[in-house]
Amino acid sequence: MQTKPKASRELWLDVAKGVGILLLVVLHVFSESKALYGDDIVYFLKLFRMPMFFIVSGFLFAPARPWALAEKRVRTLLLPYVSYLVLVFLLIVGRYYALGMQSGYLSPRGVARLIVGGEYLTREFGVFWFVTSLFATQLLYNYLILKLHGPLTRPFALAVLLITTSGYVANLLFPHVGTPLAIGAITYSLPLFWIGHILKTAKEDRLRTSALCGIVIFGAMACYYLGYDLVMDLKTTKPGVPFLSIALAACLTWLFFEAMKNLSRASISDRIFTPLSEAAICIMFLHQFIHYTLRYVGLTSDMLIFAICVIVPTIFWSLARRWTLTGALFLGTAPAPAFAKRRLSALTNNP
Repeated sequence: MQTKPKASRELWLDVAKGVGILLLVVLHVFSESKALYGDDIVYFLKLFRMPMFFIVSGFLFAPARPWALAEKRVRTLLLPYVSYLVLVFLLIVGRYYALGMQSGYLSPRGVARLIVGGEYLTREFGVFWFVTSLFATQLLYNYLILKLHGPLTRPFALAVLLITTSGYVANLLFPHVGTPLAIGAITYSLPLFWIGHILKTAKEDRLRTSALCGIVIFGAMACYYLGYDLVMDLKTTKPGVPFLSIALAACLTWLFFEAMKNLSRASISDRIFTPLSEAAICIMFLHQFIHYTLRYVGLTSDMLIFAICVIVPTIFWSLARRWTLTGALFLGTAPAPAFAKRRLSALTNNP
């Protein structure tokens, strides 16, 4: 049976997610690389690679009843988060007995860090913070949408501005205070999520957007040459240059989106990037364990490490999606439980 081709908008989003997860692996591989331009590649990707995922999430967002959204995100975000937390920990234990590779997580203090999460998760668990931060960001954003009647209203913009400003003030007063489960990142992730939602809902004006991006990038270059660090580290709530780093990440993401729209027109895009976009959750959670293990056993080829870090999780994805249980645990495809369906039906019938 021949499958219906994807709509162009859906396809370019798949391409963006697929290329985005590849860039994340490139960033982490080159962070440990001795390549000539490795540091430059890492710095450039840090300007927008994680902000881009929040912007994409905002682009895909649809408002929902708070309880229904929370229940859905527990299934699609938190359940895989816990599943991969346990899986990677067990892999680290197995690696210790097989290869003798030590890990800070093989101690009571290390286990405590796994529980606290957020910026306390590093190396093999270094990207896990994104999931808990995204969960909190979506719930808060959905609450604001319902209370303030849409992303383009003045009260909504003021609320986002106040929350973001509070993050800058908190960083100034308490620069080294971390938050459990990366909840503190919400002050910077919320405006990025908002920008993604605006890109979806507002009428696109490419000429004005291009001009705005040019101004922002010119200003960012000026700040860079004056010695300012433009990198905004959401995980550790490092703000970069206030407001400018957020604007720069948004502009680079928009330019990335435009490039992905062009790339999606290639005939092979669907066959290459759609599987990668679907396997992105596996690649995100597993690639750092594979990366550090390969470095430990003596592999030094960055390209080979990159390829293995993508291929092995993709194989894991192709296996996990075959069974309902593994799909629920590791892919976030768990169906809504019966009591949740009954409650949603009751809320729908009695608004």
